[in-house]
Amino acid sequence: MRSTSSWLRVAAALAVGAGLLAGAGRAGAADPSDLTGGVPAPKLEWSDCGGGFQCATAAVPRDYRDRRGPAFRLPVIKWPAKDQTRRIGTMFVNPGGPGGSGVGFLRGAPPGALDTFARFDVVSWDPRGIAGSVPAVDCSTPEEDNASPSTTFTPLFELDLKAAVHGARTSVRTCAERNPGILPYLGTANSARDLDLLRRAVGDEKLTYLGMSYGAHIGATYASLFPGRARALLLDSPVDPDVWANRPMEMRREQNASFEDSLDRFFASGGFTEDGFDDLVAAMNRVPLPAPGATHPDPVRGDDVLRVATNAMYARYDWTLLSQALRQAATGDASMMRDLLDYYTGRAPDGTYQATAAYFAVTAQDHRLPRDVSDYVGDVRHQYTMFPHQWMYAFGQDLVYAVYDQPQKDVFRGPFRNPAGAAPVLVIAGTHDPATPYGWGRRMVEQLGNARLLTYRADGHVAATDFNPCVGAAMLAYLDTVTLPAQGASCTQSAPAALTGGTAPRWVVPRQR
Repeated sequence: MRSTSSWLRVAAALAVGAGLLAGAGRAGAADPSDLTGGVPAPKLEWSDCGGGFQCATAAVPRDYRDRRGPAFRLPVIKWPAKDQTRRIGTMFVNPGGPGGSGVGFLRGAPPGALDTFARFDVVSWDPRGIAGSVPAVDCSTPEEDNASPSTTFTPLFELDLKAAVHGARTSVRTCAERNPGILPYLGTANSARDLDLLRRAVGDEKLTYLGMSYGAHIGATYASLFPGRARALLLDSPVDPDVWANRPMEMRREQNASFEDSLDRFFASGGFTEDGFDDLVAAMNRVPLPAPGATHPDPVRGDDVLRVATNAMYARYDWTLLSQALRQAATGDASMMRDLLDYYTGRAPDGTYQATAAYFAVTAQDHRLPRDVSDYVGDVRHQYTMFPHQWMYAFGQDLVYAVYDQPQKDVFRGPFRNPAGAAPVLVIAGTHDPATPYGWGRRMVEQLGNARLLTYRADGHVAATDFNPCVGAAMLAYLDTVTLPAQGASCTQSAPAALTGGTAPRWVVPRQR
């Protein structure tokens, strides 16, 4: 999720999730030939790392065309299979982002969740440049990360454009200086190549993989770069591979429309009225509300409420929390809203924020964006009208993309295909997923060709972490025996425990934005 106290702060800090992007024409799709051929598999020396997990480190080439050059050292974590007598192999998991820590994701699994996959060693890793990777990308200093605990959204067309472009250029230059020799190698294609080396490192002839959200894009890229090397690819709540790679402004518009749909469904559920919400946001932008009972009692602005509302759409059981926070704020107390904001933005108990530019750096390599500043201004004008609660996540805030000048190395922008002779891919897509619209799942199936869609009639992002029995049965049947659900099959979300007075299991995936 993007941190945006103002566009200039985003441009200066390039903190939580702001993205660097090279424009169209700077680099086309790389030769999709196997750049991992001849690269030795990393040696994984597993050791106990607490909680039943085993950990290791994998060294992978920074540049697959310079295999003797610098390496990334990637943390890898394993939950050993509980059913060793019927063990199938390893199931790799990536929770998405981009920017999510696979190590942290497995460690954050609710009790018993990983044992569901009893016939697999469940393995994940921190992708190159992310979290515990050495080196890891960080474009901002702690002082910049923590410059402001509050958010102000300003449309690009209301800024001094000359000053904004200058700030963007300075931000790109600063990020490159702080991460020498790293940025050009962080694209999804290189992560897919790393995954193939990890597959070889654990001794699996073919890959079994669960990719969620952006992690599904790693899976689609793997299928395209390494046709026939997958045993089973389960891609949950995916991005549209072609739109992600080649038309990211279109991607953002479609995503904003989906978030608006989810917020409309929240209003319709009785959580809070839309008019009341809009009035509260406007009033809190005029005069921020105090938060006397919050862990960090900083005042809360109306634009902060928009950020909280957007984040709450990721999980249906968070709607109750949002409703309670809005009702409390309507009485003049924003304490719960502040606590939610700090939780969603990753604020530490000491009041600081840990920010990186992982989303920013990965999309820098993946996307093909216009380099004309006027395209960004026009896009923000359009989205400002179309999406009253989501316009601020338009790429207008990311003017850095227009001036990004780092080279792109061995990127892949399609075509995305899973050939007929390969194992079929299973795609799961939610009908009211805010971050990855249902249409993206349908398009992924169309693009891959040899794939099957399971529809999840649900609110929220990522089916696998919703613990739905119907979805879970389909997942296990596919992962264990590569059995696909019937053509046109669907599952329906049950009422989340948080809405029925129970306790909802929490397995948090990285925010997509």
